Amino acid sequence: MIFEYLTKGLTLGILGYLGWTAQPVATGIVYGVTLLGLVVALVLAAQRAAKQGVKPSSLSLSYFVYLLLEYPSLVFAGTLAGLLIGSLINFVLNTWTLYDLGIAWGIGLGLGVALVVIRIIAQKQLRRWAVLVLGTAVIALFVLYLYREDLQGLNPTLFGLHLLLAIPLFYLLTISGRVEETEIEIGLICMLLGIALWVMMGPAFQLMAMLIPLVIYVGYTQYLLKNMQAFKNLLHGMGHARQGATASALTSFRRALHYVPDSKAARQELWKVHRQIDLRQVHNDPRLLKLIDFDLCLERARQLLFAEKVTQEQIAEAKQLLDLVLDQRPTLRPAVLYYRAVADTHAGEFEKAAQSLRQLLDAGQFSPDEAPSREKVIISAWQLALLQHPELRKRVGEPLLQNGQRMAAIAEVERAPKSEDIQELKARLYADVTLAEYNREAGMEMTQQAMHFDHKFVYERGLELLEDPSKYQRGIELLAIAVRGQPKHAAAVWKISADAAQQQGNHALARQALNEVKAWTKLIGLKEVSSESKTAYFATVKTLGEAAYLEAMADRQSPDVAIENLLLTTEATESGVDTLRMLADLYEKKGDIVQTMHFNEQCIMYDGKNKGYQERKERVYVSLSPQDITDQHEKISKLIDLNYLTKKPKELLENKQAGVEQLEWAKHLAELLTVAAPERVAGWVLIGRAFLRLNQPHNGVKALEYAYQLGIAQKPSGEDLDQWYIACRILADHHLNEQRYAEAMEHYQYYVQSTKSGAETYYKMGQVAEALGDKAKAKKHYQSANMFDHPQKYEVSQALERLSS
Repeated sequence: MIFEYLTKGLTLGILGYLGWTAQPVATGIVYGVTLLGLVVALVLAAQRAAKQGVKPSSLSLSYFVYLLLEYPSLVFAGTLAGLLIGSLINFVLNTWTLYDLGIAWGIGLGLGVALVVIRIIAQKQLRRWAVLVLGTAVIALFVLYLYREDLQGLNPTLFGLHLLLAIPLFYLLTISGRVEETEIEIGLICMLLGIALWVMMGPAFQLMAMLIPLVIYVGYTQYLLKNMQAFKNLLHGMGHARQGATASALTSFRRALHYVPDSKAARQELWKVHRQIDLRQVHNDPRLLKLIDFDLCLERARQLLFAEKVTQEQIAEAKQLLDLVLDQRPTLRPAVLYYRAVADTHAGEFEKAAQSLRQLLDAGQFSPDEAPSREKVIISAWQLALLQHPELRKRVGEPLLQNGQRMAAIAEVERAPKSEDIQELKARLYADVTLAEYNREAGMEMTQQAMHFDHKFVYERGLELLEDPSKYQRGIELLAIAVRGQPKHAAAVWKISADAAQQQGNHALARQALNEVKAWTKLIGLKEVSSESKTAYFATVKTLGEAAYLEAMADRQSPDVAIENLLLTTEATESGVDTLRMLADLYEKKGDIVQTMHFNEQCIMYDGKNKGYQERKERVYVSLSPQDITDQHEKISKLIDLNYLTKKPKELLENKQAGVEQLEWAKHLAELLTVAAPERVAGWVLIGRAFLRLNQPHNGVKALEYAYQLGIAQKPSGEDLDQWYIACRILADHHLNEQRYAEAMEHYQYYVQSTKSGAETYYKMGQVAEALGDKAKAKKHYQSANMFDHPQKYEVSQALERLSS
């Protein structure tokens, strides 16, 4: 590098000084001797090339370029020798003085050292700016010097021409040098151009003279430098390849591709060199082994095997390349297997192709180091096995899918980058995937799902098939697979399947799908599923419940199934009274009084005037026993209608036409009231009245006496108070008939406080007082009775006369 840059510096220094002095004789001597030195160098280069077997048919430009590139040392030595000898001749002939010689060489050496220093800068941008600053500084100093010094002897035109003539010679050295071209060379050329244009143009155009080199420098370094570097390496590589220096050629071509990766010429020449390599050469040359691009070898094999028309020669060449790759890069074995399968398929050797494919498609056959290579060809391998040749599909593709490799193939497809050519393979693999295959891969747990599986794709395919009467079952199976990947939507999807099966008349399958709706919702949780799934779930349990309800009411199955689904239905706010009615029917049929009461009461809350609900209520209380209330007091106490148990028996007992059945019913309801609320006076009174109506006076009086005592202790109100007064009246009448006058008077004294007491009560109290010998009280009670118009008015008058006499 130092020799080349010093030579370039001396070239510019000596040629520039020739222009500055403007001596035609000196110029002729230097240029002539330099040209002679270059010619001698090229002759020596041609002789050396001839010894190496390179003999041109004619002296063409390409041969000249070849000599420049392949023998740069001779070119630089000849050029440098010509420059130095030419300048020394000028000194000997007194054309130059020792001062001239020292200035020319000194400027040249100084410039050469500066170039070496700049070339050492590794950072490209920094080096680019350094060259720009250096060139600008040199031009500025030169212009400033022109303005400050009286240079009457300077011939601007001759000086500019000398600089312009120096440019091609300098660029010739740049092309032929072993050191790669950088910003330095174009920077120096632009500097020479700028100075030449400045001195040759008039003042009006000198600013333009500065802009032109600047534009050239920026444009060249930004857009052309890499292309020129690549072109130079390409030419070097072609020269090395012609000499059989394979390693050097590979180095140059790869260097060219480093600068311009999409260079077709460099890739083509690189491939030509690869084609000339044999295994013996590789084994004997470690350097060559490191330079071979085995990916390029595979790419070339691919081009050969996927050409529009494949010949036996192409197959043989491809196999030779594959042998080379496998021999030197065992980690690329998967790719080699694939291309061998393609080659054997072209050759009609299907069993060999099938053997390679089987090995490639078995992931267990490869180490982790081979995995990257396998990933690059695995999709193509499956396409070859399933889509591209019927013989391989029969021998490899279909057997592998049938033996459980489908899910592995699907996973390979899903991991691969998305592209249009992969869609056909994807559709082929998913078309026949079964739920059993999916379960083997994902596991039987519903919450587990297969990795690298397109559940959405399967879902869309399943929906398409539901409308086809001959394929709807397959569509349902695909949807069953799809829900594993979207569990929150599973219930909604299964509801779609159920509707499709129902539409096709497959009621058993529809019922199975509806059960899946329930199962998935229970698994995920009602709060976690999507809104569509919630809607589907409630519609499902309602459908199942209603169907089971009809079966249960027809005694074709147990009510439990219907109850289960209808209870789930009630969790929906829009379940409605009809669901409650069916539950009440089912529990009544089952004999569960508590639940029957529970749901019937809710029905009555919706529609209290409904005759059916009221009749069921009566049936429930008829079948409800006091023991039921005792045994299930905690549950029934919240459901029992105490108001009903008070009013209904009262209604029955006050009906004078009531028969024994009605009276027994009244007694039963009253007994329920006494068990449900033993502190209620009304219950005991109603029981006593019922016993009396049923001609069981002993039991009736006993119950009324208990009610009387209970009222004394509690001081009741409302309906209990009304019934207590009735108890007092009945007991008072009973004691009067029994001539138990003191007890009768006690009860009459309480009853008279009731708003329902009247003349008859006072009349009877008068009779009791008279019997007790208390004439004053008797007279007082008779007088109170006489204030009213009543049937016993005559008897009251007679009693008053009797007491007065």
